[in-house]
Amino acid sequence: MSFKENPDLIKFLKELVDTNNEFALAHDDEFFSEFHDKQAPHLTILKCSDSRVQMDSFDKTPQNDVFVIRNIGNQLSTNEGSVDFGVQVLKTPFLLIIGHSGCGAVETALSGKKTKIPAIDKELKKISLKSDCSKEAVVENVQAQIDFALQKYQELVTSGKLTIIGGVYDFKDDFGFGPGRLVLTSINGEGDRKKIIQKYADKIKNLHFL
Repeated sequence: MSFKENPDLIKFLKELVDTNNEFALAHDDEFFSEFHDKQAPHLTILKCSDSRVQMDSFDKTPQNDVFVIRNIGNQLSTNEGSVDFGVQVLKTPFLLIIGHSGCGAVETALSGKKTKIPAIDKELKKISLKSDCSKEAVVENVQAQIDFALQKYQELVTSGKLTIIGGVYDFKDDFGFGPGRLVLTSINGEGDRKKIIQKYADKIKNLHFL
C-alpha cells in the first residue's frame, strides 16, 4: 500500500498526538494508578453521538468517573447491553440520559424521511414521537428512554440502588436558561417541576428543570 502526501492527515495526526502528549505530561503515575487495573465509575451516561455534545460540558474529570454510551438519538434499545454493563455490572448508582437541542436524529424521525443508509434508518426507526415541534420532541424522546429504563431497572430503582435522571443539553438556548445549560427533565420519572424545585433547589444552586 502506498501513502500519498495528505496535508489534512498530517494536520490531524499532529493535533491528535500533541493533545495526547499534553494530557500525558499533565498527569503523573499516581493519577493513572487509581484506575489502571479496574474501573469504578459512579455514573452511567447515555447521550447522543452528536459532536457538539461532549463530556467536558458535564464532568471536568471523566476518567474512572463516567461510563459513557453514545448513539444517534441517545437511545437505550440500540445499546442495551452497554447500558446494562454500566448499571448491572459496574453498578453505577446513577443513570443519566441526555438529549440535546437541535438533535438530527429526532428531526429526521419527525420528518419521516429515510437516509437511504440501512443501518442508520434501522436505528432511527426505533424513535417514535407524537410531538410536531423539534424542541418538544427532544424532551419526548428523552422521556421515552427514561420510561424504558425505569421499566427495565425497576428493582434497582425501587431498592434505591439506582437513580435515573433525564436531561437536555441545550446549547441553542431553546428553553431559556442560557446556552450550554444542562436542563433536567425528570428524576426517577418524576417530571413535576414544582416538586423537584421544592425538594432540591435550596440544596443545588444551579439546578435547571423544565
